[in-house]
Amino acid sequence: MERAPRSSGVTLSDAERHQSEVIAALLASGHLNLAARLARCQHERRHRQPGWPWRCHLAGCWACRRAIMRRWWRGIRQWLGGPHTSLAAIRLSGGPVIAAVPKFRRGLRDFRDRAARRHCPWRSVAMAGLVTEDRVLLLVKHGGISRAMVWSACERRWPDVVLGDVGDAVPSPTMSVENAAALARRHRGVEPVRVVIPAQRIAAALLEHRDAPMTVTF
Repeated sequence: MERAPRSSGVTLSDAERHQSEVIAALLASGHLNLAARLARCQHERRHRQPGWPWRCHLAGCWACRRAIMRRWWRGIRQWLGGPHTSLAAIRLSGGPVIAAVPKFRRGLRDFRDRAARRHCPWRSVAMAGLVTEDRVLLLVKHGGISRAMVWSACERRWPDVVLGDVGDAVPSPTMSVENAAALARRHRGVEPVRVVIPAQRIAAALLEHRDAPMTVTF
């Protein structure tokens, strides 16, 4: 199993200070149970005993969010990885991440569907990724379409898009206090910052099979 790289003492100190601010934000908004879980998780990390430590598994916790995001990223890479896969980095519009992601997700699906109506190979394009503080890190599987064509189409919609090899890129779990607290309050793990656009071809094949006339044998 792939492990997260070890963090330096300064990085850990900053992360725990940030966690305390998230806990304070949750207390201020009246989410006492969430704040208590994050505080317990923080205490268990700071006073770790032999054995597997207790974890809150909340997306608002920097340590648990990092583990959850890395598991999802491994799954996305296993699903979409291959010789015809590219890594795209797209900057999100301003404002809270939780509010921006649904709009981006709908826009991304509309973008792929419009491209598929003009050029059939786009029907097989699948995309999935995770949102960091200000951008989306997205894997794009585009068999039958060159990377240059994918970039050209994306660039018209998102002028600052960067497209390249997948490499060892991993989405950063770093978030502002406001976004981390909002993510914790959603009670849905990292789903609010996850983007998944499956290929059209599967859905089309199922629809074609469903609408096919039944065979009658006499």
